[in-house]
Amino acid sequence: MVAVILKIPAQRIHDGKYILNPPAIYWASAIVHTILKINTNNWILPNIQIGFDIRDSRNEVNCASVHTIDFLLKKSKQSKLIGVVGPASSSLSAAVSSILLADFIPQISYSSTSSSLSKRNVYRNFLRTVPSDIYQAIAIVDLLKHFGWDYVSLFTSDDDYGYFGQEQIRIVAKKKNVCFSTIKIFKENIESHELIETVERIKKHSRVVVLWCSAHDAIKIISKTFESGIHDVTWLGTEQWASSSEIIRVKKSHNILILRLNHEIIGDLEQDIWNSKVLSRINCKNPWYREYINDNCSQKQSGPFKLLPNQKQAQVLYMSEF
Repeated sequence: MVAVILKIPAQRIHDGKYILNPPAIYWASAIVHTILKINTNNWILPNIQIGFDIRDSRNEVNCASVHTIDFLLKKSKQSKLIGVVGPASSSLSAAVSSILLADFIPQISYSSTSSSLSKRNVYRNFLRTVPSDIYQAIAIVDLLKHFGWDYVSLFTSDDDYGYFGQEQIRIVAKKKNVCFSTIKIFKENIESHELIETVERIKKHSRVVVLWCSAHDAIKIISKTFESGIHDVTWLGTEQWASSSEIIRVKKSHNILILRLNHEIIGDLEQDIWNSKVLSRINCKNPWYREYINDNCSQKQSGPFKLLPNQKQAQVLYMSEF
């Protein structure tokens, strides 16, 4: 069995509600598609069927850790855990890796970019399909140099992603003679008092701002700055923003530059999902897709809102003998 941890909610609203994250729903379908392809191809793993168990992390360390422990407790001869895919966040991946290390279960993240995860003596079972933040830091500084922005504000979150991101970008900036007018670390899930302080710093300092944080925190800061009457800011965001549907909406009315990895189109997956003439076997196995479609087709709701499940996880499960 392959265990998968995804971030399905894009943003919490209130009263236990959240907005579904369309890119993550697509990732879940892509995972289902990939494993079904492997299971139907006799050349890849002959006489072996792979099962999968996809969970929603809610982008919380505790939730991801509970899922990981549950995966380990459910190991059996009938369902052998061969690896874990995810989570997306670097801080979540660090926690999950520590739990899996005791049994040396391999972990492969599709989105965790923190350079700290490259420490092989600590994260011996951790692998990833994306480059570390070292290259992202170089790309951001190169972008600043290209446009002649050599006096910049830098704001980072106080998690692993933000700390190591700030460290890397300052090292690269020093080598390339880029100065920061102000540098601030703010708490993850930034609250109102810190928002006000952050906006005041932006008002006093450079109008070019690098935000090394989650898309959720970035939207809070950008929106608050705009509400404060500051409209002439150029924002530079990290790759973590690229999959956020919220950022895409905000970007239409703000001057935002975002780094993004190249994305390849999976032709047969697209055909299966979007072919209106054929029932999609992939989407039928993806409960979040059904939720998203049902909510968007409803005339009573203005957006894809859904109550968080009472259970400890939202889950799609397909088990086969391994």
